[in-house]
Amino acid sequence: KRQKDSLPVGYSIGDELSVTHGTDAVDTCFDARSLAAFRVVLQERYKTIGALNRVWGTRFRRWSDVVPMTAAETIKSQFGLPLLRRKPYNFASWYDHRVFMDGVFISALEGFVTHAHDVARQQQTEARIGMTGAFEPAAYGGYDWSGLINVFDWFECPDRFGSKRLVNALNRRRREPAVTLAVVNDRMAPKEAARRLWRDILVGDGGVIFKSGSGVIDGQDRLTE
Repeated sequence: KRQKDSLPVGYSIGDELSVTHGTDAVDTCFDARSLAAFRVVLQERYKTIGALNRVWGTRFRRWSDVVPMTAAETIKSQFGLPLLRRKPYNFASWYDHRVFMDGVFISALEGFVTHAHDVARQQQTEARIGMTGAFEPAAYGGYDWSGLINVFDWFECPDRFGSKRLVNALNRRRREPAVTLAVVNDRMAPKEAARRLWRDILVGDGGVIFKSGSGVIDGQDRLTE
């Protein structure tokens, strides 16, 4: 409500949203309610506890006993053994849980963004909802962009490891593509800022966020030389 008269081009509901950050040991939710829902998904996929054990390399006797490994446990189990004692890599336990949590995360965001749209559009008909600091995909961090790309109207996605190119490539599959934004911050020299802006336009960005202290805008939000 405070911003409606300014007619902002979009509203951000969060920065660096993620299921997990980096390789935190608490990488996914192990709450009893989360595990109960996860076991239902596993039963639908594997049908029997024996089939799950064969894939996971485990010895669970009942579905109620099934608990996946954390990222830290998975890494230790695979890479903490002497070279001659190593077994074939098996990330199935962690992978199944992570994919499940990605689905929960995206579903929760969809509900939240729908509500945010309803609230914002009471004040501004064409309000757009987005997020800043979007993580690149990674084995133990980030998120599944193939599902997330359809949630928001716009993204500010730092260009780390080509994530911006991935986002824009997936974005082209949408009926109405989201807007991806470049960012200029106070750590960039003027020539570097200009180079990044032109490059990001070329890879498909539809705008830019100028962070405070960037030297691109002054105290009255006017462009500097």
